[in-house]
Amino acid sequence: LYCESAEKYKATVEQGGNYVAFAFNNWGNALYDLAKLSQDNDFNKCLKEYVAAHSAIKDAPSYNLACVFALIGDKTNALLYLDKSLKKNGMFIKNVLKDKDWQTYLDDAEFQALLNRYRGGARLWR
Repeated sequence: LYCESAEKYKATVEQGGNYVAFAFNNWGNALYDLAKLSQDNDFNKCLKEYVAAHSAIKDAPSYNLACVFALIGDKTNALLYLDKSLKKNGMFIKNVLKDKDWQTYLDDAEFQALLNRYRGGARLWR
Protein backbone atom coordinates (compact mmCIF):
# COMPACT_ATOMS: atom_id res chain seq x y z
CA LEU A 1 0.00 0.00 0.00
CA TYR A 2 2.82 2.42 0.73
CA CYS A 3 4.20 1.99 -2.78
CA GLU A 4 0.74 2.51 -4.23
CA SER A 5 0.27 5.69 -2.23
CA ALA A 6 3.75 6.84 -3.25
CA GLU A 7 2.77 6.40 -6.91
CA LYS A 8 -0.35 8.52 -6.38
CA TYR A 9 1.62 11.25 -4.61
CA LYS A 10 4.22 11.14 -7.37
CA ALA A 11 1.49 11.60 -10.01
CA THR A 12 0.06 14.55 -8.08
CA VAL A 13 3.49 16.16 -7.82
CA GLU A 14 4.10 15.66 -11.55
CA GLN A 15 0.75 17.29 -12.40
CA GLY A 16 1.71 20.43 -10.51
CA GLY A 17 -0.85 22.82 -9.17
CA ASN A 18 -1.82 23.96 -5.71
CA TYR A 19 -1.22 20.68 -3.89
CA VAL A 20 2.36 19.88 -4.91
CA ALA A 21 3.90 20.73 -1.52
CA PHE A 22 1.19 18.81 0.34
CA ALA A 23 1.52 15.77 -1.93
CA PHE A 24 5.31 15.88 -1.78
CA ASN A 25 5.25 15.96 2.02
CA ASN A 26 2.81 13.05 2.16
CA TRP A 27 4.91 11.13 -0.36
CA GLY A 28 7.84 11.53 2.04
CA ASN A 29 5.71 10.32 4.94
CA ALA A 30 4.67 7.22 3.00
CA LEU A 31 8.30 6.50 2.11
CA TYR A 32 9.29 6.95 5.74
CA ASP A 33 6.62 4.49 6.89
CA LEU A 34 7.70 2.02 4.22
CA ALA A 35 11.33 2.29 5.41
CA LYS A 36 10.23 1.26 8.91
CA LEU A 37 8.63 -1.89 7.50
CA SER A 38 10.96 -2.99 4.73
CA GLN A 39 13.94 -1.89 2.72
CA ASP A 40 13.38 -4.18 -0.24
CA ASN A 41 13.39 -3.45 -3.97
CA ASP A 42 10.05 -1.62 -3.77
CA PHE A 43 11.44 0.66 -1.09
CA ASN A 44 14.62 1.33 -3.07
CA LYS A 45 12.58 2.15 -6.18
CA CYS A 46 10.34 4.53 -4.22
CA LEU A 47 13.37 6.16 -2.59
CA LYS A 48 15.09 6.77 -5.94
CA GLU A 49 11.94 8.33 -7.39
CA TYR A 50 11.48 10.54 -4.33
CA VAL A 51 15.11 11.72 -4.41
CA ALA A 52 14.78 12.49 -8.13
CA ALA A 53 11.58 14.45 -7.53
CA HIS A 54 13.19 16.25 -4.60
CA SER A 55 16.02 17.40 -6.84
CA ALA A 56 13.56 18.72 -9.42
CA ILE A 57 11.41 20.74 -7.01
CA LYS A 58 12.71 24.10 -5.91
CA ASP A 59 12.60 24.44 -2.11
CA ALA A 60 11.31 20.90 -1.67
CA PRO A 61 10.92 19.96 2.01
CA SER A 62 13.94 17.95 3.10
CA TYR A 63 13.27 16.79 6.64
CA ASN A 64 11.31 13.64 5.79
CA LEU A 65 14.02 12.61 3.37
CA ALA A 66 16.68 13.25 6.01
CA CYS A 67 14.75 11.04 8.44
CA VAL A 68 14.42 8.24 5.88
CA PHE A 69 18.17 8.24 5.34
CA ALA A 70 18.79 8.37 9.10
CA LEU A 71 16.43 5.45 9.58
CA ILE A 72 18.21 3.28 7.00
CA GLY A 73 21.66 4.22 8.33
CA ASP A 74 22.82 6.36 5.39
CA LYS A 75 24.56 9.01 7.47
CA THR A 76 25.99 10.99 4.54
CA ASN A 77 22.61 11.58 2.92
CA ALA A 78 20.84 11.94 6.27
CA LEU A 79 23.12 14.83 7.22
CA LEU A 80 23.00 16.33 3.72
CA TYR A 81 19.20 16.59 3.75
CA LEU A 82 19.09 17.59 7.41
CA ASP A 83 21.42 20.47 6.54
CA LYS A 84 19.07 21.54 3.74
CA SER A 85 16.14 21.39 6.12
CA LEU A 86 17.89 23.40 8.82
CA LYS A 87 18.87 26.09 6.32
CA LYS A 88 15.18 26.80 5.92
CA ASN A 89 14.36 26.92 9.64
CA GLY A 90 17.10 27.13 12.29
CA MET A 91 14.58 26.89 15.14
CA PHE A 92 13.96 23.31 14.13
CA ILE A 93 16.94 22.00 16.13
CA LYS A 94 14.97 21.32 19.31
CA ASN A 95 12.65 19.03 17.38
CA VAL A 96 15.55 17.23 15.72
CA LEU A 97 17.08 16.48 19.11
CA LYS A 98 13.77 15.01 20.32
CA ASP A 99 13.10 13.02 17.15
CA LYS A 100 13.70 9.28 17.63
CA ASP A 101 15.08 9.01 14.10
CA TRP A 102 18.19 10.87 15.20
CA GLN A 103 18.84 9.04 18.49
CA THR A 104 21.73 7.00 17.08
CA TYR A 105 23.38 10.21 15.88
CA LEU A 106 23.18 12.28 19.07
CA ASP A 107 26.80 11.58 20.02
CA ASP A 108 28.09 11.64 16.45
CA ALA A 109 30.65 14.40 15.88
CA GLU A 110 29.43 15.27 12.36
CA PHE A 111 25.82 15.44 13.53
CA GLN A 112 26.81 17.67 16.45
CA ALA A 113 28.90 19.90 14.17
CA LEU A 114 25.98 20.31 11.77
CA LEU A 115 23.58 21.30 14.52
CA ASN A 116 26.18 23.58 16.11
CA ARG A 117 26.46 25.53 12.86
CA TYR A 118 22.82 26.48 13.26
CA ARG A 119 23.10 27.25 16.96
CA GLY A 120 26.04 29.58 16.68
CA GLY A 121 28.56 26.93 17.71
CA ALA A 122 27.21 26.37 21.23
CA ARG A 123 27.70 22.88 22.60
CA LEU A 124 24.52 20.83 22.33
CA TRP A 125 23.28 19.10 25.43
CA ARG A 126 20.46 16.61 25.54
